[in-house]
Amino acid sequence: MTGSVRTRPTAAGAASRTRHAAATTARWSPPGPGAVDEALIRGMVANFCLRHHVPGAIVGLFDTRGPRHTLTVGRLSAELPAGTVGPSSVFSTYSVAKLLNASMLCLLHEAGEVDLDAPVTRHLPGLRLRPGTDPDALTLRHLLSNSSGLVPDRTDHDGLSRNQEDLGREIVAQVRRLPFVAEPGAVFAYSNAGMSLAGHVAERATGLGFAELMRERLLEPLGMERTTYDPAVAMTHPLLQHHVIGADGRPTVAHQPRAGVRHQPAGLCFSTVPDLARLGAAHLRQARRPGEPDPVSGLRGLARAHEPMVDVLVESDLTYGLGTLVTRRGGRRCVGHEGFNPGMWCKLIAVPAHGVGLVWADNRGPELRTERYRVIDRILAQFGVAPVDRRPAAGPELPAAAVTGRYVRVGAAPIEVDPSGPDGIRLTCGGRQARLTRSAPQVWSAPAGPPLEPPWAPHMDSTSLAAGFRIAPASGSVSHLQFNGLPYRRANG
Repeated sequence: MTGSVRTRPTAAGAASRTRHAAATTARWSPPGPGAVDEALIRGMVANFCLRHHVPGAIVGLFDTRGPRHTLTVGRLSAELPAGTVGPSSVFSTYSVAKLLNASMLCLLHEAGEVDLDAPVTRHLPGLRLRPGTDPDALTLRHLLSNSSGLVPDRTDHDGLSRNQEDLGREIVAQVRRLPFVAEPGAVFAYSNAGMSLAGHVAERATGLGFAELMRERLLEPLGMERTTYDPAVAMTHPLLQHHVIGADGRPTVAHQPRAGVRHQPAGLCFSTVPDLARLGAAHLRQARRPGEPDPVSGLRGLARAHEPMVDVLVESDLTYGLGTLVTRRGGRRCVGHEGFNPGMWCKLIAVPAHGVGLVWADNRGPELRTERYRVIDRILAQFGVAPVDRRPAAGPELPAAAVTGRYVRVGAAPIEVDPSGPDGIRLTCGGRQARLTRSAPQVWSAPAGPPLEPPWAPHMDSTSLAAGFRIAPASGSVSHLQFNGLPYRRANG
């Protein structure tokens, strides 16, 4: 089913790298951000680390030319001295890997090696899904936009593997078992398995193993020299360690392995802040010249990832493109991604209209997301970038009575929705309740409070509990609830 993939570059790949290397000599000197007060920004980051027991953090600013400023604070590990974090420190990007995966597949689409809208069975003719789901209806666009309908899944439930053949073999077997919460293209359903399946399609289309393909087509042309998909290679660099809060209230290193090779396209990637800034800079350049080759790397087609594909239905103005979180700040489109796991967090933000972007990495988990957002907003404000916009209050309002019911998802506790007050709703799930008020025609929200555990944790680029409802075009009635971005199918309507 998975076939064989090469793990060495082809002659064509070598020629491609030669062309890209020549392209880097082209003159490119667009205006960058104005004067940066590094001391002020470093102080903000240091204060965040001190207040929230974060051992170390790295913040990078970039413009269309590439990395411009990299500021570091603290230590790689609570077991090491202060000052051990540096610009070359490596960390696990987790879901920022989705942006890299989608970037590569956009390049392959531009080159005619894959078709984002063709059935994935073109390259995986033996693909089988759960009964009732047609594999020929599934496309790369569905997989990369998290609208395949596959239920959300975890990436940290197996040991480490470095066998490249495991990606295709294991992800095909996993997708065959996974249930679907909706038909492809119907709802936003964040799926690591879907992203990994897209990476395997790229393997089959090119004949290269995923990590080698990424190196040849994306990492080398952009000069992302320290980015790797091999944990053993990452360990040869100064490595940011995961931290959780121990019983004594202090951060302690979480000494445990993370995801295996089959998760490379979705979350098993190691990088540095300057390397991710190079990726972000390429997206800035392509957003400004979407139909032209990148003057620095020679790459073409990255801007395809920026087009909104599916609405995430939270209180902020958030959609999802191809491996890309798409928000608006002051009405201007902002693209990037966020990655996290217990003990580690990073984010890449690119604002094409302003020609600037930011990369943040630190060694604590998603429980501090809101506090980070406050600091990030203050940093970006120096370049005239506004906070994330609220969802527009446009369109007909759904009555609270229309969303009343029971919503279910395999592997999760059901959610009961009832009217509450004149225009509110009450959600009950797993013995916990929350009252939400309308924030947009199809969205209700409320301040989030601890414990921030799924499904009660706000979605990326959101700071509130948010319940959004999707209407089935055929029936005109509510078909799905998205609670903090997680999809649930209506069971009684």
